[in-house]
Amino acid sequence: MARLRTTFARLSPEDAHAALKWWTATGKVTVKEIRTASKRRAKLVADIRAQLEAMGGEGLRFLAGAQALRKRAPRAKVAKRVCAARRAAWKAHSRCPGTSLATPPEAVRHLLPAGL
Repeated sequence: MARLRTTFARLSPEDAHAALKWWTATGKVTVKEIRTASKRRAKLVADIRAQLEAMGGEGLRFLAGAQALRKRAPRAKVAKRVCAARRAAWKAHSRCPGTSLATPPEAVRHLLPAGL
């Protein structure tokens, strides 16, 4: 089952109580619905605790989710390939550090050493 990608706002117990009072006052929910939801939640929590106790120490591993159970090797970084023209420009730049990586203009080429 997919996880929800959104997170809910953190509510204090007082804020939750105020929200329930507001919803009951406006007629959005009834007291009966709140009671049944509370009972269902208590039953669900009790069932989960019973299952975890039955599993022993292994139960805590499953709470972390499937991602925690998988052990992956770290990915190796792959170097990007460099084209021959860029490599030649780097070599030219290392021989004559004052120039840029691009081909120098014709007006100053005669000032640079041969082979650039």
